[in-house]
Amino acid sequence: MKIGDWYQKRGLAFVFKRAKRLTARYSMTPHKAIMRISRCVEELSAQGCSPTFFVPAVVVGRNLQFLKVLQDCGCEIGVHGFQHVDLTSYPPAKSSEKLQRAAEFLLMNGFKMEGFRCPYLSSSEALIRQLPPRLFNYSSNRAIAWHTDGHGEAQERILYSTIERFYHPLAPNAHMRLPWLQDGMVEIPVCVPDDMQLYDGLNFSGEDISAAWVNLLKETHRRGELFNLMFHPELSEFFEAPFLEVLHAARLLDGRVWVTRLQDVGRWWRKMSRFGVSFIKNGGTWHLQLSCDPQATILIRGLDLEVRSQHWDGRYQRLPAPDVQVHGGLLPFIGLAEDVPEWAGESLQRMGYIVLNGEEGRDCCTIIDREFFTDLDNEVALNRKIEQLEIPLIRYWPWPDGARSALCLSGDLDALSLMDYSTRLLPDWVFSKKAIAG
Repeated sequence: MKIGDWYQKRGLAFVFKRAKRLTARYSMTPHKAIMRISRCVEELSAQGCSPTFFVPAVVVGRNLQFLKVLQDCGCEIGVHGFQHVDLTSYPPAKSSEKLQRAAEFLLMNGFKMEGFRCPYLSSSEALIRQLPPRLFNYSSNRAIAWHTDGHGEAQERILYSTIERFYHPLAPNAHMRLPWLQDGMVEIPVCVPDDMQLYDGLNFSGEDISAAWVNLLKETHRRGELFNLMFHPELSEFFEAPFLEVLHAARLLDGRVWVTRLQDVGRWWRKMSRFGVSFIKNGGTWHLQLSCDPQATILIRGLDLEVRSQHWDGRYQRLPAPDVQVHGGLLPFIGLAEDVPEWAGESLQRMGYIVLNGEEGRDCCTIIDREFFTDLDNEVALNRKIEQLEIPLIRYWPWPDGARSALCLSGDLDALSLMDYSTRLLPDWVFSKKAIAG
């Protein structure tokens, strides 16, 4: 990576402030970082939470034994590039090569690697298409913003805004915080601002951060989404209390929060993408067979069925078995007309609605056409409008075993020492002519 390009994207004020913090948080050896990360993992493990750590391959090579200990403790280790560099600075083919080298190094050294996050979330659709099929099960590189009350001095906000420019977050009022399939890859979005933006960029106190994270947890829980809490282990000692506050709040919510690792979300989402339904009409009765995983959460509303259902929330009941008989002339699914926007069908399916197209869709109790989308141009508004309809409905919920929402703690473990941190500034040829470790 060219030093000039690196500097231009940050500026003198950012570099100065970031360097000051790095020298306070890291030492020349990894001992200081290992102690704080070990304590953080121990505290989280006691609460039933195992985080995901994304680590550059050069940092893995320099700290192999410690990272194996983290994996043995239940943490997930994912790819965070070969070096910690902005992959948009390279052509997609070159960026793909770097990720492949990193993945191969982790696999060769016994890590059960399934996903990746680019440094600075510097992925792209072109990069995803360049990656070999099945090398990664998931990516976690798209950011969805959540709203904060911006306080902090203008000089400190340089840190906040500089990081935000790297992340390019999507708007929360238009995008559901749910995974999606993109070119065969599960994309698991992260929630930003991250911990560094809040703590270093906006001068949030621990209490401020706890309150903000708990509020976001409640919002994602209400909307049935994933709170993918993005953090940096260099700050973990400051965030032990906020982490524990969030986990405590998750236990108190009405409806279970699935606290898990990103690899588990990626596996589940790939399973869910294969869910479907088959049906046969016999007289005035529809015989439905929902094809899904045994852990799937099947919800119904507005139907009087012969099977005993379980209360799930104010409107929905949970169906205990995938075989259903529905009396009446129409199917309790959503039919899609041919003239609807292209994004609508994909969005409905990732939200768990069962969607039928063409001739099959005409037998559904609700048919969505172009007129339905008047003054409606995003998936959040689409979900809200469908939930306001008084219609019978059978659908899948996005999360397994009746969980209402999901929570993951995913950390960008960029370095364990100042020596690790310096490797991002070294030219590529250094790592192509000698071993990573050392």
